[in-house]
Amino acid sequence: MKKLISLLVLITAMAMSAAAQQHITFMKTPLTGTVKNFVSKMEYKGFEVDTRFDDGNVMMRGTFTNRDIELFIFGTPQTHTVYKVVVYYPKQKTWPKLKADYFDVKALYDRKYDLSNEYDIFADPYNEGDGDEMDGVENDKCRYASFYNAPGGMIAVQVSSFFQVKVTYEDEININLRDSEK
Repeated sequence: MKKLISLLVLITAMAMSAAAQQHITFMKTPLTGTVKNFVSKMEYKGFEVDTRFDDGNVMMRGTFTNRDIELFIFGTPQTHTVYKVVVYYPKQKTWPKLKADYFDVKALYDRKYDLSNEYDIFADPYNEGDGDEMDGVENDKCRYASFYNAPGGMIAVQVSSFFQVKVTYEDEININLRDSEK
């Protein structure tokens, strides 16, 4: 009996350790390795490099959730290990379209992940329904954001000041690596 209990404790500890070392995934691809390697994996999935920045980060274009998107890939300062990817959906010209886009994208994540926090308000001097919502978006006074706990990290769905829905994937392990490389 003692051997059985010891075995169960060992298996549980190993499972917890493995979960603690898990990386978040984007399109079933873990955020691991260098930016260069991650870019190669995204190219294999049909993305094309648009811009390579001086700091080693990359912007790509491709299709995600059946829509054309911009994908930004961020690496740590020294080892260029991928720690974050950011998806930008197409720009919208009106608040009703941007809001609908936000709730459509949010619904995709609501079905898959545990929601940890959400906001859907405007900050002063803006209010929804005042006709100036897009000014509020542009001035970063729109607080439409949902945050999700995902295995290995966090996902945020937000309305960005660029009139786009923005989805951020952050890997918990590699965020810590980024902070240690600063």
